Amino acid sequence: MQQIFEGLYVVSRMGTNVYLLESAPDELTVIDTGMPSSTGAILKAAQSLNYRPQQIKHILLTHADIDHVGSLSSLVKKTGATVYAGKASKPYVENGSTPPHVPSFMKIMNVFLSGTPVDEVFDDHDMLPIADGLLALHVPGHTPENYNFFWEKHGVLFAADLFFSLGSSVTLSPRLVSWDSTQVQRSARKVLDLAPKYICAGHGAPVNLVRTPEKIVKVRRILDGATSLAAT
Repeated sequence: MQQIFEGLYVVSRMGTNVYLLESAPDELTVIDTGMPSSTGAILKAAQSLNYRPQQIKHILLTHADIDHVGSLSSLVKKTGATVYAGKASKPYVENGSTPPHVPSFMKIMNVFLSGTPVDEVFDDHDMLPIADGLLALHVPGHTPENYNFFWEKHGVLFAADLFFSLGSSVTLSPRLVSWDSTQVQRSARKVLDLAPKYICAGHGAPVNLVRTPEKIVKVRRILDGATSLAAT
């Protein structure tokens, strides 16, 4: 587990990030649940922060890919947490199926998914009453039902797979794993207009844009039309 700042932590397992927010006194919120078998790592991280499983009260889902919902069923059983998902993600989460974007991958991964009931459904620009307000933003592109969350209080963008942070700079979701690359660009413009201070992607190290603004330069050039998306 890594602390991003006091009250926000990331658990990375099998190349995928799960975020823990201290959203209220004696309460944790989890954003995404990682690959199957990640529950133990999530609960261990919570315990290191002196939280019991039952103090994980909310689980927010960015989209229904297996590396983001793979441990959802198990984590809900251990914690009793309320599950939140976008209205377009709800059927995939509850049916244990993967949203369209990589057909061959989808058929294989669906074998390992378990359907889990969604308790709360959000839509674009809904403000979730968690951690003094988390803004849900529909950002289709990587998948058609992809969502980001913006924690305005701290300027944190939970960017799911709209952005990747696997190298020296932030990149957009690559064509190879994207449902619609044109939509990726539109969505990226939408969230960057909020001027986030942090980008917390689903894969790769969280980025502090105040300290390292150069890490987003390549993306901004693509969005301004100076560089081809095929280069990402």
